[in-house]
Amino acid sequence: MKRETISHRAWLRGLAVLIASSAAVHVLAQQLAAPPPPPPAHNARAGALIDVTGTWVPVITQDWSIRMVTPPKGEFSNLTLNPVGRAVAMRWDPNAPVPKGELCRTYGAPAIVQLPGRMRISWKDDFTLRLDFELGSQTRLVHFAPPGFGALPQPPQGPPSWQGYSVGEWTYQKQWRGFDRNPAPHGPGQGGALRVKTSRLRAGFLRANGVPYSGRTTLTEYFRRFNLPNGEQWLVVISSVDDPVYLAAPYVTSSLFKRETGKPSWSPLPCEFVPPLQDAAPPDVREANTAVN
Repeated sequence: MKRETISHRAWLRGLAVLIASSAAVHVLAQQLAAPPPPPPAHNARAGALIDVTGTWVPVITQDWSIRMVTPPKGEFSNLTLNPVGRAVAMRWDPNAPVPKGELCRTYGAPAIVQLPGRMRISWKDDFTLRLDFELGSQTRLVHFAPPGFGALPQPPQGPPSWQGYSVGEWTYQKQWRGFDRNPAPHGPGQGGALRVKTSRLRAGFLRANGVPYSGRTTLTEYFRRFNLPNGEQWLVVISSVDDPVYLAAPYVTSSLFKRETGKPSWSPLPCEFVPPLQDAAPPDVREANTAVN
């Protein structure tokens, strides 16, 4: 009986070794059959997973009444304001003169992508992406880390600004092959997203009706591009605004853009331009706002 038990255990151990060996051989075969991963890019431009350059026109299909015009005082729909943020926003006076140094407070990085103006994206150099915005004539630079740097660039010392200091990195969701956990190779131009994190921001307005964000705000954005069968190129920007001073939770929005073809238009407006108050809009605009809401 004892001899039979020992033999049975030995048989089980042998079976386990055989299964493990077969699995290892299968995984090795899968890895050998898979195409080799692409060589690492030498800079951020060469390693771009998607092409985000070009002139992009906003397509405003949601929140029309709070993006195309200045919403009235106390219009806080979709916001995550805490009591302090609400109290500050309610002190806004649309008729009060704006100090000269605060003219661009509506065009800071946390708010500008939601505004109805074009966005132009280009490469300043191999490690710096440039974002220009029509409204407010603003420019934001996105800095990428050199190869082998390890960590993302840190904001340099200096005063905060409306566009802050942005760092970017290419990111994608790994696709696994079956049960061998062998990710498919992924390289430049094969799809993904651009993740941008912005800090060192100057306090401003999330909306033109006095909704504030503080100097402790951080902004995280994801730029994703997709193409339609008819050849149109679209870009969606998902933004998350984190402000421990005025927000009870992150304020998340999505903005849709269509790439302009042919000779792009570009009509920059200074910070002095402010969209008209909703109550002052023409009757047909007010009716459209009512229909949307």
